[in-house]
Amino acid sequence: DQWRSFIDTTSILPIRTQRDIAENNYRKKETVEFDHLRDQVEVRDHTKNTRSNFKIVNNSLDMVSGFYYLRTLNFDRMRVGEVIKMPGFFDGENFLLEVTYKGRQVVETKAGDIRAFKLVPKMPANKVFKGENAITVYLSDDLNKIPVLFQAEMFVGSVKVDMFKYQGLRSRLSIVK
Repeated sequence: DQWRSFIDTTSILPIRTQRDIAENNYRKKETVEFDHLRDQVEVRDHTKNTRSNFKIVNNSLDMVSGFYYLRTLNFDRMRVGEVIKMPGFFDGENFLLEVTYKGRQVVETKAGDIRAFKLVPKMPANKVFKGENAITVYLSDDLNKIPVLFQAEMFVGSVKVDMFKYQGLRSRLSIVK
């Protein structure tokens, strides 16, 4: 599977997203064009050769831009269990993405043990992720706030994305020695 997001780096809003999914016999190739001035999206399903337009909530995010937005937050001011709410659009649906801040944790990655912020988004019902707490994301507990570990339970199995290398960071990564 390939997911791509093109994001305006000033507003952290998505401009275009693309999904190219191939799982067994299932195929989906989709492009979503965001028009934030008109609060709408155009969804092109390249597999079915269709186009659809949807109204979206102001400042709607996709999955990827939502995680980039989270990197802008100050977690030092949050309490464990606090919920961050963000408007989103995914799979033809508007939703309110709720992400629970679960605190700080040291996570084991291939790049080393890293101090991280643990975040759990509440997923809307969909055909990809299994259950509302199917995803856990860990952002480095430093000024970079880079994703260092991502775990997801999917209907076809589970996914783990583990950072194994990094370079060119502005600030020192919070590696535990």
